[in-house]
Amino acid sequence: MASGSDDKIIILWDVTDPKETTSIKALSGHRDPVTSVAFSSDSKLLASGSWDSTVIVWDVSNPEHSSNFLSLTGTTHWVQTVTFNPNGKQLASGNFDHTTILWDVDPESWIEKICARTNRNFTRAEWAQYFPGEEYRKTCEQWPLEPESTP
Repeated sequence: MASGSDDKIIILWDVTDPKETTSIKALSGHRDPVTSVAFSSDSKLLASGSWDSTVIVWDVSNPEHSSNFLSLTGTTHWVQTVTFNPNGKQLASGNFDHTTILWDVDPESWIEKICARTNRNFTRAEWAQYFPGEEYRKTCEQWPLEPESTP
């Protein structure tokens, strides 16, 4: 279970034992109160909306190593609610200005778009920026990887 509150923090809770509910992890990243949280259908991602007009998608597949997976900006007003579509590839945010924004949260579709537009793989620097801690690898099968620099 997850909860968000006026203190700008999201708490992940272990509710498997009905006699003892314990917090597992606190997630911070919003600058204003958290107004809504929602899990993807596979429970690997958690979305949070806030009065700071942002949506954050968290990787909670391993609560001990939960991280800010994706920060979405573009709303002009407070985010009041967030929800995933059933396949988990889109997220909707309902905003205080009576608008709804559909967000693409499927990394595979981003990779396809990047490959089609750039005609190359990420550089090592881009990879480090967008996939910190992950080993550099191909995203576009038809293009070569950037070679390792020589000292």
